[in-house]
Amino acid sequence: MSPAQAQAALKRMFGKAAAWRYDENALKGEAREALQAEYPSIQQRRDAAKAAMEARRAELLSDPEYLRLCVEYRAAREEADKTLGRIHHRRVTVGHINGLFFTVVAEGDNWQDAIDNAKAKVTP
Repeated sequence: MSPAQAQAALKRMFGKAAAWRYDENALKGEAREALQAEYPSIQQRRDAAKAAMEARRAELLSDPEYLRLCVEYRAAREEADKTLGRIHHRRVTVGHINGLFFTVVAEGDNWQDAIDNAKAKVTP
């Protein structure tokens, strides 16, 4: 069956809602079967790597210095994230609603700044 015939058949079955995807890079029969035969050994390598990683994680989690550094990092990361959010936050945000989404056009610390910023972006 040609692509045109297949697409016509899909349109007859599903009407205007018909859609399709064709992936030129997808494996075909024999190549897929060969890779499927290799898959158990790939799974074994994955499981061995996971076991080694889990063992190392257990070692690290028993190290008090590592745990102290983790707590210190979490606190510093939280402070940095909150600070960055406050730096980028503006009192007035203007834009438009297109269906479900609010699209931000401009922001400002007051209404006049927001309107001026919006005019600068909208008008050429």
